[in-house]
Amino acid sequence: MLGKDFQIHNLILPWSPNPQKWEKPPIGFIKVNMDAVVCNNKYGFGVIIRDCDGFVCGSCAGYKGDLPSTEWVEINALVEGISMARSFNFDHVIFESDCASIVNHLRKYHVDITILGHRIVEIRGMIDLFVEAE
Repeated sequence: MLGKDFQIHNLILPWSPNPQKWEKPPIGFIKVNMDAVVCNNKYGFGVIIRDCDGFVCGSCAGYKGDLPSTEWVEINALVEGISMARSFNFDHVIFESDCASIVNHLRKYHVDITILGHRIVEIRGMIDLFVEAE
């Protein structure tokens, strides 16, 4: 089985037999999923927007080769997702990321005085422009 072989060779990433399933947003909301990838000091990201029926409303992917960390790539993906949702005039949005660090920064954005924290404050301002956002 490929999963077990991969797990043996890649001890950093544990293998889970039950991958997490995407959940539809509530009726009237759209969900913006973002993710980042790092490979050979090159950074990429992807964004997908789906409605309450799971229909893909939009998506994008990009490459950022000059960013200092995965967190910054995740932030770029979030900004792209916010921009896409605004351009489609969505008002009720759920943003979803697997980057716990960024999620935690967004939840306590008013206490972070780092450069990353400053960018998070700007992003919170962008998110606050939606009628309802999580």
